[in-house]
Amino acid sequence: MTNKYSKLSDYEINVLIIDTKEPNNRYHFNNYPDQSTACYWTGDGSNGPDYADFCYSYQDAFRLMIDNKINLIKGKNAWFAEDGERLSAVNVNPCRAIAECFLLIKDTEKTDDHQLKPCPFCGGEPNVNRIEPHQHEHATFMPDCSESYTIECFTCEVGMISDSWDDVEKRWNKRSKDNG
Repeated sequence: MTNKYSKLSDYEINVLIIDTKEPNNRYHFNNYPDQSTACYWTGDGSNGPDYADFCYSYQDAFRLMIDNKINLIKGKNAWFAEDGERLSAVNVNPCRAIAECFLLIKDTEKTDDHQLKPCPFCGGEPNVNRIEPHQHEHATFMPDCSESYTIECFTCEVGMISDSWDDVEKRWNKRSKDNG
C-alpha cells in the first residue's frame, strides 16, 4: 500500500489520527498558540480538552504503537515503523513513522482495495515497503534512487520492486497462484 501520508504536514497527520480514533466525538482542531503541530479535541466536553501531538509527543505516539502492535526499528538514517505483517512507514522522526504506520493500518481496515494475493511459491504473506528517495552516501558508485515499492514474502523471501505501487501490486497479483 502506498504511504500517502508521508507528504502530509504533521498537523494534517494529527487531524487524521484524531478523526480515526474519535469519529463520534465532537472535536475541534487547533494549533497551539506557539504554532506547533499539536491539535486537540474536546470529546463531550465534560473533562475539558485533551491535547495530542502524535508526530512529536513520545507519549502519544507510543500509545498508538502499543495499542496497535506497531514495531519500531532504528535504521542507520531513519526509523522504520511496521505492523509486523506487511505495512511500514519510514521517517527520521520515530513518532512520525509510528503515526504514518497507524494510518496505513487503519486504511487496510477500512477498504478491501489493494489486496495482495499470497506468495506464488509458498503461499506466505506478502510484506509491502515504500522506499524513500535516497542517495548512497558510502557507495558513491551507485546511482541516486527515486521512490520505489517492494513486495516480499516473509516465508521464502521472494520479492519484486518497482517505482510504482500500482505496477508492483499488479505484477505480484498476476503471478500469484489463486488459492481462492
